[in-house]
Amino acid sequence: MSALAAGALQVAGGLLAPLLAGTVRQLKGRLQGRRRPSPLQPYRDLLRLWGKNGVAPARGSPPYR
Repeated sequence: MSALAAGALQVAGGLLAPLLAGTVRQLKGRLQGRRRPSPLQPYRDLLRLWGKNGVAPARGSPPYR
């Protein structure tokens, strides 16, 4: 397997992993008879987290930053 194909497979797996987690949550909710989130909820959570700013102390040392 070439390095390019292996890299493409890793990227595809990384992009589909949240969908798998969302599908499992939805299935568990259905089996437990309760309201369930959308399978796309992990993607919304990731977008929200990536949009947050980092918080660092004013006098933080370089290794901390």
